[in-house]
Amino acid sequence: MLDKDDEKLYAYALTGGSRDSGLDIDLDDNGENYNSIWSDGTTMYVVENTGGSASRDPQIHKLPLPASVLVSNAGQTAGANTGADTERAQTFRTGDNYHGYTLESVKLFTGNSVSVDLAVWTTDANGHPDALHATLTPPASFAAGEIEFTDPADSRLERNTTYALRISSPSSARLQLPITASSAEDASSKSGWSIGDDFLLLSSTTNAWGPSGTGWAYRVTIKGTPNPDTVPAAITGLRASG
Repeated sequence: MLDKDDEKLYAYALTGGSRDSGLDIDLDDNGENYNSIWSDGTTMYVVENTGGSASRDPQIHKLPLPASVLVSNAGQTAGANTGADTERAQTFRTGDNYHGYTLESVKLFTGNSVSVDLAVWTTDANGHPDALHATLTPPASFAAGEIEFTDPADSRLERNTTYALRISSPSSARLQLPITASSAEDASSKSGWSIGDDFLLLSSTTNAWGPSGTGWAYRVTIKGTPNPDTVPAAITGLRASG
């Protein structure tokens, strides 16, 4: 919602109409007459007529949209912690936005303060990690609870594709990871996005990935933005032939 007096765009969820203050956008405090907004999914454009007149010096402000939750199961009922003395992975599947998505960050729940590495991997036909896609930057410190890893490379995620979050600890201490038995995603998740219902284990004897067989999933939140439609460049150099 655009509020001219407050010079602010207030964010509301389209489903249910609840407030989402984390996505609010502050407008230029020099503006006097904001009168329309438009977004391509990545950037918000705000039309302003300075001086309060519709006929004086129209300007367009370009504001990058903050990343939103693409998929999360962090709000599902938490179960007991599981030990992670081997490599683990949690899969997720992207939605059907034609131009894919840009990953910004991943939040992971941990049960203790042991350090952890997190990376996004592509998966093979069995949904098992097969190639590194993006290494995420860890937080400055680790503590039990929800910790956030960022993606400085702004990695692209393809549509309708299964990826894996590979979880490992460089420490000799035993990492604890809370799980959930729920197969549901939080209401904030985008259409088409999902989280795998069974985390994966890397066998120390065969070096092969396989399901844990528990029906549990690690609790994660993945944030980013849908990539906007792009206009192709003009075609040049055409010539006719007989």
